[in-house]
Amino acid sequence: MKLFAIISVIILISFVPLSSSENVYPAWYFTGATLNFTAFNYHGLENTTPSYIWNFSYRVTFTENGYFNYTYINKIGNKVTFYYGNGTVNDTNGFPALNITDLNFLSKGNISFINKVFLPGYKKIELKVVNVSTFLGQVRSYELIYEESSALTGQRTIYLNYSSYSGILLNENIINYQSNNRTYFIITYTNIPISKTTIWQVLIEFIVAMAFVILLLYFIRRYRKIDYF
Repeated sequence: MKLFAIISVIILISFVPLSSSENVYPAWYFTGATLNFTAFNYHGLENTTPSYIWNFSYRVTFTENGYFNYTYINKIGNKVTFYYGNGTVNDTNGFPALNITDLNFLSKGNISFINKVFLPGYKKIELKVVNVSTFLGQVRSYELIYEESSALTGQRTIYLNYSSYSGILLNENIINYQSNNRTYFIITYTNIPISKTTIWQVLIEFIVAMAFVILLLYFIRRYRKIDYF
């Protein structure tokens, strides 16, 4: 019984989420944070067969005092491109994630910060809260929809979905009406949390773990009885 109690306490502690008021950095800010994407290009807006597929990824290689370095790897066929970047938790500089301030703005329905970084020519910016299908299941997302028209890009609509929990980019869909072309990419792997664990999820996981421990102890005691006789 003592062993059972000890194991139960250890499991219970392991499932209790830890939080700290000192954590001022976003969930994606840690060395080793990785984002892998798969991209699809379609010639013809109604075409469901991609003309080509490629993969690209980001990895944080260094973090200190709000600063970070990262690598970007893009692979199309046999052609591989490497890029080394750096940024801060306030200015991600190409790393596909939002800072805490912008994520908080979106949580309040505020998209005013986008005007600071968006290129001239946009006609409309819209924010929606949607559920996005990912390799980890449905994830609550902030969807930003841009409509723009410029000499450089032509007329196009861009859909971007960011995890409402960690602010990382989940997918992007670029529809170019002038070139009759569409590019879509989606996250295929990350070790960054993309959704918040609820108390019910913790409870279910704890019950499953407890059931496993009870079964394990039952078979251990049964084995000892058989071995004794």
